[in-house]
Amino acid sequence: MIGLEEVIALLCVVDACLLTTLFTSLGDYDGDTLIALWKAAIVKMFHNADAKYSLEPLGLDSAFQRDQEKAVDFIKRTQFATEVERCHAMQKYLLGALCDTSLVGKYSTMHDNAIYEYGYSSWRATKLNAK
Repeated sequence: MIGLEEVIALLCVVDACLLTTLFTSLGDYDGDTLIALWKAAIVKMFHNADAKYSLEPLGLDSAFQRDQEKAVDFIKRTQFATEVERCHAMQKYLLGALCDTSLVGKYSTMHDNAIYEYGYSSWRATKLNAK
């Protein structure tokens, strides 16, 4: 597998397929593609990492500011809005981060740089990988 960049290989057996797809669906949606291969000759050389590595480190959330609005709060806030206004509010919430395209892919680049400078197991790379 030498020469491949930005490749994640996951072994998917029947009992673990749902878990595997959950792990791969948590990306940043910046154009990444998932290709599933199940031919034994291709996948038999891979071994999955321990599932503990899919969990974000304790205290990670303290480094981020999250929007605290719950769905029920959004509904209350927009209950008297027109359908168009409610649609715009939903689009702003769901797609607002894409308005500034200079930010798209920043975490990916910062993660790559942390790996290069400090290594895969550094706390910096782990922190950036989890978000």
